[in-house]
Amino acid sequence: MDKWISENLFHQNERKSNALLASILWSIWKARNAWVFRSSRLKPQQIMEEASYDLELYIKWSPNTTMQNRKDKQVVRGEEWIPPTTRELKLNVDGSWSCASKQGVVARICRDHHGRLVGGFAKKILAPSALVVETLALKEGLHFVEKTRTSGLQFNEQGRPTKVVPVQIVTDNLTAAEAILGRAEIPWAVQSGVEECKQKLGSLPAVSMGFNPQESNRAVDWIVKACRNDSLVPNWLSYPPHCLTSILCLDLGKCPRFIPRK
Repeated sequence: MDKWISENLFHQNERKSNALLASILWSIWKARNAWVFRSSRLKPQQIMEEASYDLELYIKWSPNTTMQNRKDKQVVRGEEWIPPTTRELKLNVDGSWSCASKQGVVARICRDHHGRLVGGFAKKILAPSALVVETLALKEGLHFVEKTRTSGLQFNEQGRPTKVVPVQIVTDNLTAAEAILGRAEIPWAVQSGVEECKQKLGSLPAVSMGFNPQESNRAVDWIVKACRNDSLVPNWLSYPPHCLTSILCLDLGKCPRFIPRK
């Protein structure tokens, strides 16, 4: 093993692959130590994910990476998470569905304009189709906003409710978003769910809904996959797992007060 690494690891024309290999080996070493000293179960897929995100984080925020290179990588990678404006919240929702088991997962993650994690949720459900799951994910997002505002309602000296915090609800399913916003015909399978979302959206002030590509929704996409695979720990919101933390850090680039090294 040592001989193979010394012969193959440091070829200049394979620098990125070599960096990934080094990151994987480091993740394997950390997983080995966790197994030996804390009896943590080894998870090969998680080891690979952590290595990939660690490398991406290093490449993006390394002091050796110039601002122009960061912009070039952003263009190649596609859309990134864009933070809400000051004193607003952004709620990304997502869903996943298995045709074989008819089981789905809905999840949401809420962040402020600094990219800080302020809320989240994930659960498994039974549903007849993927579109139903995506619609229910948006419904859960609206319910979260309503519940949060009701429980945290504050009043001024005149006894009137203070100004509510604007919230953007974002999904990567264009069909569901367009149907709820009234821009497209409502599919029969989700008609009741869409109508309920419409009513809820109309009753909540300062709440908008929109669509973003999956690339800018990958934090909640990771949560959905982890929940589906039964690998999402119960305290993930208080102590985000390594991979989720890496994604949140990768999304910080466009947040205010975040100035990477040149």
